Amino acid sequence: MIGNVHEKEENYDLLTNVIICLGDAYDKEASGILRMLEVLLSDKRNASEKRMILQDDFGIQMEMDLESEVTDVGHVLDDVAQRNYEKGVCESLVSSIKTLTETMNWSVDQAMDALKISEEDKEEIRKKYNIG
Repeated sequence: MIGNVHEKEENYDLLTNVIICLGDAYDKEASGILRMLEVLLSDKRNASEKRMILQDDFGIQMEMDLESEVTDVGHVLDDVAQRNYEKGVCESLVSSIKTLTETMNWSVDQAMDALKISEEDKEEIRKKYNIG
């Protein structure tokens, strides 16, 4: 907390999640802060398009530092999306492996072979998900 406020920790040390639907990237009806957030966080727009919209629609003049930060945010979001995709693929594979071992009475190796999982990925899956 900032300032001279005296408050019990349980009254401010909280985590709140908020989900905001930013809508379609090319929705002409979108406006205000939601449109600005959509522009800044969009993975469908390149940096120059974001700069143009921020300047034209919101009057925000982009300096090199700000433009670099907008680009960096885009890269971070791309990395997060890629990691989440990879995590989802791994979890799906683990689920498939477990299903095959249970329903077909196969070993973990037989299930991984049936799913055509590479030797390198087999080791990573075994370590990460503690199977087989």
